[in-house]
Amino acid sequence: MVVAQLLDRTVIAKFACFKDNPVVAIERLNAGLSQECYRVQTTKGEFLAKRFKSVASYEKELAITKQKVLTQVIPQLNAYRENWLISEYLQGSMLSEVEMSFEDKLRVVLPLAKKFYSIASNIETSSPLFKDICLPDLIKDMASALGNDVNREQLINDVLQAYQSDSDKSGYEPVLCHGDLNFNNIMYHHSLDDWRLFDFESCHYSTVEYDLAMLLAVNEYPITKFDSLLNIFIKHFPKVSLDLVTRNYLMCLLINALWYESESIKGRDRTVRNKYKALSDKQQSLLNQALYR
Repeated sequence: MVVAQLLDRTVIAKFACFKDNPVVAIERLNAGLSQECYRVQTTKGEFLAKRFKSVASYEKELAITKQKVLTQVIPQLNAYRENWLISEYLQGSMLSEVEMSFEDKLRVVLPLAKKFYSIASNIETSSPLFKDICLPDLIKDMASALGNDVNREQLINDVLQAYQSDSDKSGYEPVLCHGDLNFNNIMYHHSLDDWRLFDFESCHYSTVEYDLAMLLAVNEYPITKFDSLLNIFIKHFPKVSLDLVTRNYLMCLLINALWYESESIKGRDRTVRNKYKALSDKQQSLLNQALYR
């Protein structure tokens, strides 16, 4: 791990954007769960260096962050090369750290997401990278990678049956969803007095209802309180289908539980494995509450 971090620091310092802007210090950030991130201090300012483990994730994020028209809602990209992105370092507070109610956090997220959808609709995103995801197929592939488990298989069958019910399927036409509206992926930019979205490796075409469902699932909001959010949703998305949000919510909880579980069994520090296991257990607990109430 130490050797890998030393190599990362060497790669970062060689980026052309730092040729006339010498690097003073590089600090590894531990907040993210998926990619390696570093805070880079230079003589002229601070930058975020992000190394992607997956080429597909890198290409998705690069395709989004290269769009200058999006800089009013996302950080500015400075350089990129071989699975690395260098962007502005946001001096601010993550929404997850701000003391406000869940409802008030939604009032921050929803207009920001709506603005992202509107701007992104004018971007050429026809690449297969952004194609709509077949959620049932994704779940079956994730479960298969974890091996056989009778209880898990029963849970998956119950979720898929609920998701594919014949209830109301009206709602929004597909948009380029963020895909992971975790409160950790939204930051208040102090100098701009505004909010910014980041982490776009999960972007894909789906409905607004999917993004809302993932927002609720990944931020661990229980289904028993959904009704209290309807007016907030309708204010920003008048055509929203709460039924579609609810059915996508079940799928998102299951996807998250399976992903966290897969990360919890990988060879790494025990503390990190336990963190993923706790996250998986929480998603499954919310799923059981929603599915068998």
